[in-house]
Amino acid sequence: TTAIGCDSTIITNLTFADTQAPIATSCPASFTSCNPVSWTAPVFTDNCSFSVASNYAPGSNLPLGTNIITYTATDAGGNTANCSFTVTVVDFSLSISKTNVSCNGGTNGSATVTATGTSGAVSYLWNTGSATATINNLAAGTYTVTVTNGSCARQASVSITQPAPFT
Repeated sequence: TTAIGCDSTIITNLTFADTQAPIATSCPASFTSCNPVSWTAPVFTDNCSFSVASNYAPGSNLPLGTNIITYTATDAGGNTANCSFTVTVVDFSLSISKTNVSCNGGTNGSATVTATGTSGAVSYLWNTGSATATINNLAAGTYTVTVTNGSCARQASVSITQPAPFT
């Protein structure tokens, strides 16, 4: 009630502007892989509703080389937050050179694997347990190697032979 005895009502329209941008609470680290490439999408939080867009989805076949993956979260107020990481896509091939055993029953065979088209660190694991590109002192038999580059792995096998025994 006013001073002169009248009732009054004040109607006000309040507009609130959202000025708080979404926050990326997790963003994948950069990595090397072969196609198709998988990762866990980043997680965003915000004080209101938001949508997330990306230039690639997990499980995509990406171009060979370096790719920048970007996720953008946009909230109802138009505020944005980004999460970007790099995926280096490799597609490599293997070749194996060998030296066969020189005498029947001998153990002087060897095999060397060469990986072509790799990027960054390469690791080797033969079915003998050896973790180098070359294995020596082999008897006749089949040997398998797994070569890993980032999260990409390839396998190859080689047969070491020996001459027939003297009769």
